[in-house]
Amino acid sequence: MKPAENRTVTPIRTPPHSIESEQSLIGSLLLDNQCLDRIAGIVTEADFYRDDHRRIFRHIAALIKAGNPADAVTVHESLERVRESEQAGGLAYLGEIANNTPSSANATGYARLVRDNALRRKLIAAADELQANAFTSPDIDALIRSHETSIADVQGSRLGDLEDVDVSSLLATPPAPIEWLAKERIQLGRGGLLVGIGGSSKTRTQYHIAIGAIVGRLPWGWDVCRVGSAALILAEDTEEDVHRTLAATLNAIGATRAERDMVSRNLHILALAGKECRLIDVHDGVAGENARYAELLRKLCSYPNLVFVGLDPALAFTAGDELDQAHQRALGRMADSIAVQTGAAVLMTAHSAKGNQNTEELSSHSARGGGAITDAVRAEFSLRTMTAAEAAKAGISDIAERKRHVQLVATKGNHLPPDAYVPVWLRRGDHGALSAADVSMGGACELKTSTADLKARDVLEKLCETKTPGLSEWRDECVRVGIISVETKEGQRKAMQRIADRLIEAGLVTHGVGRGIYLPVVDAQ
Repeated sequence: MKPAENRTVTPIRTPPHSIESEQSLIGSLLLDNQCLDRIAGIVTEADFYRDDHRRIFRHIAALIKAGNPADAVTVHESLERVRESEQAGGLAYLGEIANNTPSSANATGYARLVRDNALRRKLIAAADELQANAFTSPDIDALIRSHETSIADVQGSRLGDLEDVDVSSLLATPPAPIEWLAKERIQLGRGGLLVGIGGSSKTRTQYHIAIGAIVGRLPWGWDVCRVGSAALILAEDTEEDVHRTLAATLNAIGATRAERDMVSRNLHILALAGKECRLIDVHDGVAGENARYAELLRKLCSYPNLVFVGLDPALAFTAGDELDQAHQRALGRMADSIAVQTGAAVLMTAHSAKGNQNTEELSSHSARGGGAITDAVRAEFSLRTMTAAEAAKAGISDIAERKRHVQLVATKGNHLPPDAYVPVWLRRGDHGALSAADVSMGGACELKTSTADLKARDVLEKLCETKTPGLSEWRDECVRVGIISVETKEGQRKAMQRIADRLIEAGLVTHGVGRGIYLPVVDAQ
């Protein structure tokens, strides 16, 4: 008797689908019949995985197109007339779907999830057919052509959103006002970036905005226009980190008992430190969203009245290369896609180049690496700690106090007013919580350094990259590059000493160890 062969049994995999997305889309249509116009070019009856959902969708669409209301009762009656109510779950199931759908605001997002799963099923079917025919087809060219056609059909379905805008109808009515989360700062339904070097309070700013979106107020002068629920997707935080940060932030803003209850009900946090959290994979050099992204989108769409999503940090969510422009563009596009499909404002944090710390006026495309990430979003906000020169202007002489101050400023915004580009100063209190800072630049302690002084400091910083220079070496280099133009040695010595004294007074340079040793004051990175 032959011994039994070892055979590996391949488990049968369930085709891609999302019952919750299908139910939520149907519920959205039952709650708001006008949703049918919004999703008509995205999803069809055939895209639903379950037969009962296909039947229900067919009757809803028929009622709406005939000018009749489509709610749980009327759809049930329509199904009854053709004896399909039992196959569709009856009135009880229709009522359950409608009651469990909190809002129709995310209908477009649900529709795209339903369609994308249907396209995945079509691709799997095409691949299965190709595999079967590849063993038996005598004409390889005909086989390739037929399956190129199958793939082209799927691609054509994926482009179902490409429809002309009805320009004539747009021009017949005034445009709707922009919907803001924070008035003239953070736009609902679009993605943005929050950029800064390490230690500039990017993550804490995300916490503040999420809480502000729930309780209706922020610690600085941005007006919250819309409140609802918020989600934070934190790739580097543990549950313990979340606990400490939430407690400190709520204490710092003086949250009332009612506000704390609102936060407990409406703040959704994924603490993913130590877990796989990539939403974008790279295949053959091309970056694209993966199944985890689809699952996250489904989860976000299930949160009622979602108005804000924070993603922190950007690079944790992609397998792409930080220096690859296409990969960075895909990352920015992902944030904007989440915003468009959920209707929420989305901010994703990104690291900026360290050189931005000492830049007098921040500009857009501050994100480190491939700057194309900024091109794919609608707004960019930058954070950095106070520089020594700014501290001198503000009359702040204590280094520890200076490092508590953070500048927040818009550096890109398609619909932002000019005052959005004026920096807001924040102060980090105990445990890092932020509050509005009372900072006035250009007072009695205004900086007295000149452009030449600042250039001399840059020379010193450059010299210190390779050695610790003495005052004479610093002076000789300043003479060489033309900062000091006095011809006599004594004049050069006096000019250099005056420059050093002014930079010391401004807090830009400090005494080193030893006579005639000066060191640039460098902000902590």
